[in-house]
Amino acid sequence: MTNEDVIASAAARWKAVEAFAFGRASTLKSTKKIKRQDGSIEGGEPKSMPLSALARRLGIALVISADTETFACFPGEERLAALCDSDVSAIRRAKAELRAAGLVTWSSHEGPWKTAVYRFDWRRIDELAAEAKARAKAVSDAAKQRRATLSESRR
Repeated sequence: MTNEDVIASAAARWKAVEAFAFGRASTLKSTKKIKRQDGSIEGGEPKSMPLSALARRLGIALVISADTETFACFPGEERLAALCDSDVSAIRRAKAELRAAGLVTWSSHEGPWKTAVYRFDWRRIDELAAEAKARAKAVSDAAKQRRATLSESRR
């Protein structure tokens, strides 16, 4: 692996970490159905929900666990739970969130270790990273504008 490959790999990892940490990925979840006294039913339609903090941490843990050259990633759920300071059932829910958001897919293998191979949707991760950077720039520009306005008003 050449130095350029290592740099490209590190850049891809960093972009993925930015996307998981600061991107506004969301998943569709159904709202609860509520039966009213008149017999009508309200809710039950899907709505966009942001990723939970655990799903974001799990995404970062998966990126960090990925192989440098191939980006193959296959940590077990127990290892992911330890990395994210959580339990296995919560990791399963977070994995489902990442899959629903279109960020990570996986396939399970049978055998004594029952490992899963995780794959990242790099196109979606690139989109989230670009959105996060654009939002950060907009916030920074607005703060600069406020400071400039305040300094002019003090003159």
